[in-house]
Amino acid sequence: MSFYRTPAALLLTTLCLAPAVGQEHLPEPSLETNASLLFASTPQAALAGAGMVRVDDGRGTAYIVETSDNISGLDNPRQLTRPARVSYPVLLAATPEMKTLKKDRVNPNSPRGIQLRNGAAARVGKACEKARGLGKFCSVWKRITRRDKKNVPDITAVVKKQLQTP
Repeated sequence: MSFYRTPAALLLTTLCLAPAVGQEHLPEPSLETNASLLFASTPQAALAGAGMVRVDDGRGTAYIVETSDNISGLDNPRQLTRPARVSYPVLLAATPEMKTLKKDRVNPNSPRGIQLRNGAAARVGKACEKARGLGKFCSVWKRITRRDKKNVPDITAVVKKQLQTP
């Protein structure tokens, strides 16, 4: 009996050829995608394996977040108790690196531009971490909302002051 006639091979072939029902938002079926769906231990792991990462499952958390928006502190929505948010573009524009980038008209995609942008992002991250500790917040986010529509504190002004102190 060859591998191609085993039940596992037939199931895997079927999964690769048949689209997932009710999963129109997932990418086109492929061997890797459906194998990860087949062997995933949880629905969240299946979504992550299919290229659709859903950070917040809606259970046990009052916040709607995306992990990539975390600047400092906790990044798991279930662990959040007192998060804060900032206006990231405003903070980046306030850094000396971004002022130099704009003043000297450096191409943002050039090596020097990338170096300046990374330096600005690092400076904002350090300032956010310092402001997070001072304000006793659990984390700082670029974007975060509450499910009950209550306001999440905005600490942009505090972080901006931290950027200006050496």
